[in-house]
Amino acid sequence: MGDGCPGEPLMAVEGGDGPGAMNARSGPTRGGPADARSRPRSLSAGLPPGLPPGYDLHPLRPADLATLLRIQAACYPAVYHESAAVYRRRLASPASLSLLIRQVASGEGVGYLAACRSGQGRITPLHGDFDLEPHPAQAPHSAQAPHSAQVPHCAPGSGPDLGQAPAADTLYLHDLAILPALGGQGLAAALVAAALDEGRRADLGRAALVAVEGAGPFWQRQGFEVTGLVDSHQLGRLAGYGPGAAYMTRPL
Repeated sequence: MGDGCPGEPLMAVEGGDGPGAMNARSGPTRGGPADARSRPRSLSAGLPPGLPPGYDLHPLRPADLATLLRIQAACYPAVYHESAAVYRRRLASPASLSLLIRQVASGEGVGYLAACRSGQGRITPLHGDFDLEPHPAQAPHSAQAPHSAQVPHCAPGSGPDLGQAPAADTLYLHDLAILPALGGQGLAAALVAAALDEGRRADLGRAALVAVEGAGPFWQRQGFEVTGLVDSHQLGRLAGYGPGAAYMTRPL
């Protein structure tokens, strides 16, 4: 999804660092490295250069669920609201590399980027869980037409044996959302930069997302390019994001 209120089911981005949400679901909406649970530290020691004064970054955890839902509601139409249950499982997942941006003065969360370790050519379905198991047979190819990949649904405790699964190689950006009133400050781009750094620290080789609602230009400015998919299951997940949704990738 995108920026401004970049969100995910939408990952929408309005304008440059417009208001709203972007789906990575990354696109514009209105207005607008390890298990996060093992990283209690603030990320403020390594803030991205574009982060405006007065904000800091932290891992996004299950305890931040109410904040995430508040931001999501401000950024997306109701049809794109993903449930508390889905997000609780995502944030508790060992694959999560999600981030929260806060105002220092108030301590209030004002934006988030839901992200996870995944595999090349996989898409997280709208209203579905993060996928913990990369699929080695699904290799996307460059394409002119927008296509998207997906990440399969895996509830904690019911997923594959991570000890036997292929190593994750992709940072999947699912939902980027910034409160509409704070659009235009570069917060979305700063969140993306911080997430890409997290992916590099996790030894991932690329980043991927689904861009919707005209968010493509924003993600192109972040170094992403449209990448085609060949797996019919992933193409079905991509279609779930609506007409024009595009699977995009970039190297880390």
